[in-house]
Parts: sequence; C-alpha cells; structure tokens
Amino acid sequence: MQISVTFRNMERSDALQAYAAEKIERLKKYIDSPVDIQVVLSKHKYRNQAEVKMVSRGIVMRGEENTEDMYSSIDLVVDKIERQARKYKDKIRAYKPISLGEEI
Repeated sequence: MQISVTFRNMERSDALQAYAAEKIERLKKYIDSPVDIQVVLSKHKYRNQAEVKMVSRGIVMRGEENTEDMYSSIDLVVDKIERQARKYKDKIRAYKPISLGEEI
C-alpha cells in the first residue's frame, strides 16, 4: 500500500500526515492487492477539505469532505472510502462462479 499525502494552501504538518496515514491503514482489510492512495489536504478560507483517491486493480474509489476541522474531514472521507471498499468487497464475494464439476 503506497500512500502519498499532499498539502495545498497550508503548511506541511507531520501530525496531520501521520493521522491521515493511520486512518488509511484501516482500508487494508478490504483490499488485498497493491494499492495506490493519494490524499490531498487543503484549506479554503474557513473550510478544510480532504480528498482521497484509491486505485486498486483498475478500480477507482474517490471521496471528498469539507468541514471546519481538518481531522474531522479526514475521518469523514475515510469513512466514505471504507463504505465504497466494503461494497466492492461484498460484490466480489457475492459472485461465485460455477465450477465445471457441478451440475445445475
């Protein structure tokens, strides 16, 4: 899992970067293949925006959240991506191909 954190219109913060990486680690249980995750944290006047884009095996999951606190923006966007990943994993699990040895 490769995570890149980018800061826009704000100073780079090791605490925010570590917090975002820690929250993103929760997604490991849903995706088993190599994953590229891009996190963009930006500040616009009074709101803080967190964007996450996750690419795995051609599947793209994307989320964006705006709040007054950057930590809550990160929490909300990770929850969004987690719901998308759970839905994708359930969809894959529900598909069970019929083996050649079975009779219908």
